[in-house]
Amino acid sequence: SLKNMSKKEIVVANFFNENLERLPLLTSDEISSILKISKATIVRTAQKAGYQGFLHFRREINEYLYKDLTSNEKII
Repeated sequence: SLKNMSKKEIVVANFFNENLERLPLLTSDEISSILKISKATIVRTAQKAGYQGFLHFRREINEYLYKDLTSNEKII
């Protein structure tokens, strides 16, 4: 919930929402650099969203985005 987040965490959450398809390709360091917000804030935001951390969040997003692809549609 955004109510429990700091202003910087809200910026991160908005970035997550606006860049969902890119997230599996980005590291927390890259997001930190893009947003000029600490890596710890990136991780905390993912945790407040209910994930163990950013890597868990990114893995779940990846599975969500690509779960419906058939084997013929997958590139690899």
